Amino acid sequence: MGYEISENIPLWQHSFSHYLKNKTTKSIFLDPVTPGDEIDVASKIKSKRSLDHNNISSNLKKASIQNTAVPLTHIINLSLTTGVVPENMKISKVIQIFKSGDRTLFTNYRPISIITVYSKILERIISKKLITFLEYV
Repeated sequence: MGYEISENIPLWQHSFSHYLKNKTTKSIFLDPVTPGDEIDVASKIKSKRSLDHNNISSNLKKASIQNTAVPLTHIINLSLTTGVVPENMKISKVIQIFKSGDRTLFTNYRPISIITVYSKILERIISKKLITFLEYV
């Protein structure tokens, strides 16, 4: 049955590009990240005493960025080329922050997610690259 159906399909008269209506003239290229990029981004992240899901302070990770920049560069560049974010960079610690009013009411609290400094660096690098691309399109 499948063979009979395939016999009734007409041959192509044109190449696939003929059928594409809007041709994309620009595409996004995310150039590789350098350790200097990460150090620059890390220096702009606000220092906080909060602990991430591994109970490591963001201040400690920021202070050691000089030592971790090279392996982090490799991880971030792999993420940019493959489109895959490492699982550990997707984990956050959610805590409740009191807004105002009665402390016994659940509605008077708002959740915040604490992510690692490394995740913030990845987010900001991608954000910077996307904004740069969109400004020049």
